This record gives sequence, C-alpha cells and structure tokens, in this order.
Amino acid sequence: MENQENTKTNRSEHAAHCGESDLNVSFSGNFWGHNSREHAGAKIPVNKQFQWAGRRCLIPAAYSCGKGLVLDFCMEIPPEEIRSFMEHWNLTPETERNRQFSREEEMRLVIENPLHFDFRPLLQLNGKEIASSHSCSAGWNPCLPEIAAKETETKKLIDRYRLDPDSGWIIYRFAFPWHTKRRSKLNTLSVTLEQEPVSVPGPHFQIKAAGDTFDFVFPENGQPYTLTVQSFEQETLEFPRSTEQDLEFPACCTVIGYTITPELPKETLTISDCAESDPPRQKSNSPSASSASGISSFGFMVGNFGSASITPLDGLRSACSSLHFEPVENVDWFLIFHEKQFEDLTLTLISC
Repeated sequence: MENQENTKTNRSEHAAHCGESDLNVSFSGNFWGHNSREHAGAKIPVNKQFQWAGRRCLIPAAYSCGKGLVLDFCMEIPPEEIRSFMEHWNLTPETERNRQFSREEEMRLVIENPLHFDFRPLLQLNGKEIASSHSCSAGWNPCLPEIAAKETETKKLIDRYRLDPDSGWIIYRFAFPWHTKRRSKLNTLSVTLEQEPVSVPGPHFQIKAAGDTFDFVFPENGQPYTLTVQSFEQETLEFPRSTEQDLEFPACCTVIGYTITPELPKETLTISDCAESDPPRQKSNSPSASSASGISSFGFMVGNFGSASITPLDGLRSACSSLHFEPVENVDWFLIFHEKQFEDLTLTLISC
C-alpha cells in the first residue's frame, strides 16, 4: 500500500513539473507523426532564447516520454540571406530539377545554404551525460510560399512555438534515452551544442608517381603543410556479383598512400577526385545493349563523394580515385578540409 501511495505521489509531482501532455510528441515519433503504441510525452516549457553560430536560436520545450527525453531546437534564418543564396546559385523549383553540380559545387552549396546546419547536442541530465539516439529536422522557407503552403506539419510547429512565419527556420527534434531503467526526475538539465565539421573544398593538384609532393596552407591555422605521396598504384577493384546481370560496372582506379608534414589529425583533411565515376553500362553481349543510353541517369557513387572505399596502406593516409572502365592517366585531385566554424555552447535549461 505504501509503495502504491509513493507511486501516485511521484506521478503527481512529475505531472505538475511537466505540465500538459502533447499528443504530437512521442520518443519514437517525428514531426510527421507519433508512435500510436507510446504514450504522448509530457511537455516541459523551456523557452530558452540565445545566440549561436551568428543566429537567434530557441529551445522552446522538452517532452518527457516513457523511453526518454525529447528536445526541440529552432534556429531563425533572415529571409534576405535565403533570397541571396537562391539568386547566387540560380535556385528555383524549375531549375533545381535539371541542374547538375560538381562535387565541389555540392560541398559549397551545403556550406552556403542558410537552411542547412549540422550539429549534435549532448544532454547533461542530473549530472549524467546522454547522447541523442535519433533525430529529425524540418525547414521553413518563406521565400517559396507555394512550397511552404504544402508544409502543413512544419507550419504547425511554427504556430505552436509562435515563430515568425516571415523568417526562415530550421527546426530539429532530438531524442535522448533515459540513462536509468525508469523515467528520470528532472532536477538539473543542460545541453552542450557542438557543430559538426563542414567539408570545405581546397586547392587542386596532380601527381605522377610516388615521391611527388604538394605544398598547401591549412585555412584553419594558416600554417604551411606538405603532402608527400608514398605509394601510387593503378588498380582494378573486384565487386560482389551484381544482381543486374545485363550491367557491367567501372572498376579501374588510382590508389595513393600519402603522408602530411607536419602531422595533421586524419579527420581534418581528406582527398577526393574531381571527376565523377563512370555510370554502369549494358554489357556488349546483352540483349538489351541497344538501350544502353537509357541507363545514363543510373548514378554510381562509391564511398564519400564517389571515391571507392579501400583498406589503409600500412598506416598511411589513403585515397582512391573515381572508378572508370579504362585507366585514367592524370587524375585531378582536390583537398577537402573538415572544419568546425563555431565554438561549442553549453546552456542551462533547468536548475534546482
């Protein structure tokens, strides 16, 4: 009997602390629906406004669910920045369907797109750190009213949190599983926001053989570095047997092993081939070979930015070119710098 009374008391305290439940939010759900087998999360008003990454941001609420805590995050984007970006890249609903971008252009699009921002939050709940298990995001673009009108679920979020519909918004929802077997009581709650590194295309270079070098400056610290090629091989990769019996795939590539002097952390710099891989083609003896032109849109991307995945060469940094049906004599490589542009930020959301 005493245990039942304690349970009722805990539930009452939790409900009083959390406020009303929100029927649209569950731990396993997203902006477009909730898991019908889960109870709706209890809303915890936060209303934390702050500046980060040059933007006005808001954490409007958290939701206490059976499996964990759900946290919403909103970042405001001035509409003039969106219009400038769209005009610079000539992005309209009509042109976007037909335009094709190089790898470098795709990376610059991501960097310059004001409606794109990658970060990860780390929650500190009652002194315990919890990483997000999954997330979802939605964008609101007031510069495309015809498209915005169709984003009914995003508009509900705009209305729910009383966000300015004339501004652009990136809205994220993160789910954090409880670190205990039972739902945790929220005594203290803070969050650390960490921007994910962005991929910045750097200078181009060509190499002919092992021993070649390339000098460059790392933009984050302005220091000079030297890339030295230690191995240089033309290879033909082997792939598992394809279920597409009438297709053949490109397999010729250039594989290099290299070092950087002075040493740089491996995660801060990679190398990519500027060219795309050849698309698959119909085998010459295939009955449907005459329709080979019909597969030109069947893209073939292997690994990051189209480079094949290879085993590291004796501890060296390594890179593989795009794949072709015939060996390519001169590969045009470019450096990719992976940089964090903004400092981490820690915010107190609930305190005793």
